[in-house]
Order: sequence, then C-alpha cells, then structure tokens
Amino acid sequence: MVLLNRPFSNAMETWVLAVLLRIVLYEKRTAKSPKPSISFLQCLAVGALSALGIFTRFTFVCFACPIIFYFGFKMIRQLGFFGWIIKPAATYLAFLMVASDIMDRDTEFYSSIASVLTPWNAFSYNSQVENLQEHGLHPRWTHGLVNMFILYGPMTLMAYFLLFTKSSEWVVGASSDAVLVDDPMAKAKTAVVLSKGILGFGLGLLSSAPHQEPRFLLPLLVPLALLSDNPWMREHYCKQLSSLWIFFNGTLLVLFGVL
Repeated sequence: MVLLNRPFSNAMETWVLAVLLRIVLYEKRTAKSPKPSISFLQCLAVGALSALGIFTRFTFVCFACPIIFYFGFKMIRQLGFFGWIIKPAATYLAFLMVASDIMDRDTEFYSSIASVLTPWNAFSYNSQVENLQEHGLHPRWTHGLVNMFILYGPMTLMAYFLLFTKSSEWVVGASSDAVLVDDPMAKAKTAVVLSKGILGFGLGLLSSAPHQEPRFLLPLLVPLALLSDNPWMREHYCKQLSSLWIFFNGTLLVLFGVL
C-alpha cells in the first residue's frame, strides 16, 4: 500500500487491472437462466476499463491480455450468433468512446494540432534504447531475480513455485476441466489460471525491456494475492509464510514509508 501511494500511474494501472479481473470473473445467474451469462453492462465495463488501462500505461496490455483472451473465449462459448454480434460490438464501442475522450483531452492539454495518442507515443519512446539510456539500462533478469523480491519478498518464491505447478493439484476440489464446465470450483480454478497467465505473461514481456524498475511490477500484486490465497498453501506453509510475510512487510514499510 505504501508503494501504491507513490507512483500514480502504476497504482492506477494496478487498480484498473483488479477491477477488470473482477468484472470478467463475475457470472450472472438468474432463475430463468441458471447457467452463467455475460451481461451487456459487463461488456461495456470491459471495453471502458481496457481503454482506461491502456491510456494510463501502455504496459497495461501485458497484464490484461490473458483476461481479455479469456473474456473473448467466454463470449464464443456462451453467446449465440446475434449475441456474438451485439455484445462484442458494445465492448468495442465502449473502448472507442473512452479512448476517444481521453485522446481529445490529451490533445487539448498539450495544445497539439495533431491528435495525441499517448499509448503509442509512450511505446515509441520506450522502444528506443537511446531514450532508455537516460533512465538506466538493466539486465533482462532484473525483474525476475531482483525487483520481484524487492516488492513481494517471500511471495515471489511461492509465485514461481505455483506458476510451474499444475493448478488442479492445489485448488482443492477443482476438476481438470473446471474452466470449461459449470463446476462448483470453476470460478476458483479460472481465477488461478488467469492469475498464472497474468504473472507469466506480464513478467515475461516486461522482462524483455532493457529498462526495469520495481514499480513496473506493481500490477502483479493482483494475481499474486489470488495465488497466495489457496487451501494448499494454507495447509502446508501457512505458519512459516505468515511470520516471514509480516517481518518482510514491516521492514519494507519502514524503509519505503518512513526512511
């Protein structure tokens, strides 16, 4: 929470990712339709949040890709022909409306004649090594072996262990095809799979960049929190990790928040 109060754009990126994941995992059920369905408002929210996240930081794409892919997969499975036309159109429309509004505000703020497309400008700037040299160049392993431990300490080891472990082995009661069927544990299994996807995809893509700061990994707090809250970890390592986790956070609270 101390770090989320410092870099505004990274904190905003983290909150938008958390809300987007929550909305995508939401399943609407009614008496007439006991099977989960995607609502029209859900589509609008996904489109709007995706645009807001991308215009906050272009790296939002790295974290949100697994969520958007899963949402599109849900659409294909659950919606009929007309639903497949209308609801995706609502998602695209919401994305374009929010993106256009932010682009107009950016253009007005910078008093530019040409339209200002902030994500593209940021990507273009960061894709040039000579620009990044002014901020510092780092080895490609900095995120994975240094920054993750600075931010998340012992949770990093747990995350790496769970990332390469079959999910159904430690999600109690989850069947191997829980993501694809209406299973009681499907939502938990889906959250785990998406969290692993966000962690692997986001960390992997950001590690390919030559400039690596710890704050860039703040959005990974969302999947790490979901991965750490599982019955398997509570049963085997709860006491050991809890003590280590309290000590680590207390130490970093003093270092980053007081000193």
